[in-house]
Amino acid sequence: MKNLGVSMLVDYSFRQVEYFVQAATLGTISAAAESCNISQTAVSLGIAGFERHLGVQLFVRRKAKGVVLTEAGARVLPAAREMLSLARQLRTDARAEGDEIAGRLTFGSTSTLAPVVVPQLLDELVGRHPGLDLAVVEGQAETLRQSLLNGECDIALMYADQDMTGLDWQSVSVLKPYVLLPEAHRLAGRAAVLLADLADEPLITPVTSPGTYDSEAVLRSVGITPKVGLRSGSMEVIRAAVARGLGYAILVQRWLAKESSEGRPLVVREIADPVPPTRVVLARPAGVRRTARSQAVAAYCAAAFGAGATGADADDASRPAR
Repeated sequence: MKNLGVSMLVDYSFRQVEYFVQAATLGTISAAAESCNISQTAVSLGIAGFERHLGVQLFVRRKAKGVVLTEAGARVLPAAREMLSLARQLRTDARAEGDEIAGRLTFGSTSTLAPVVVPQLLDELVGRHPGLDLAVVEGQAETLRQSLLNGECDIALMYADQDMTGLDWQSVSVLKPYVLLPEAHRLAGRAAVLLADLADEPLITPVTSPGTYDSEAVLRSVGITPKVGLRSGSMEVIRAAVARGLGYAILVQRWLAKESSEGRPLVVREIADPVPPTRVVLARPAGVRRTARSQAVAAYCAAAFGAGATGADADDASRPAR
């Protein structure tokens, strides 16, 4: 009997798939040709052959405006990217020696979490495994989610309370919110602070957007209307403003430094109110297997936050989005 599975595998080449992915990513045949170091004619013929074997039109070609994915092309693109990724992984695994971690991995992170893990990954993980080609991208949670689903990003660090539709995730850490105060603050001598005692003071907070920790929501959860003194996209600005006595902050990331960037002292105090913790997760497209690279990154992310997931979460290799 004819083996249909084998015959399907030889209908098109990985090179044709690569031409399609590059054209979809870069938006033009000419850019794809330059990226693949081949002629535009070869790329066009390769894509046409891929379309012919699939029996669908993948692009709408617009003169002087590049190529636009059709609905069928948009459906095919994530699988095509995954196919190329697996092909690269196959070659890497075949050449790897022992427990070597090698190959390319694109790591995404929300901007508030990146300072905690990215320097350690680049210094320690890549330093220990020079064959690892780690690319880092930062963005809002929804942008990262789309990058994961489109195959542009392999794994991404984000908060579990973001939209995780279409993703699997593993818990990296559970972070408890705390209050950041200037050293001279009237409540700095307490071990834990009631948020009601800060209700009339300005809140220094990250810009509230998808992928950032919502400190204003913490106050609202205990019946306090936030009095925002400053919103900033920079953690250094937030810490410096607090150190100058311009207000207080509610954060989840913890820094070893006890001073602001200006050298002014800061103190961390626990929150006495029963506010919920937040979970940090490492997400990937649903159904995609974990690689040695992603597992190594997960371990370093857990170490960077001081403690990994515990209990049942620590045993979960993959958790579907809820």
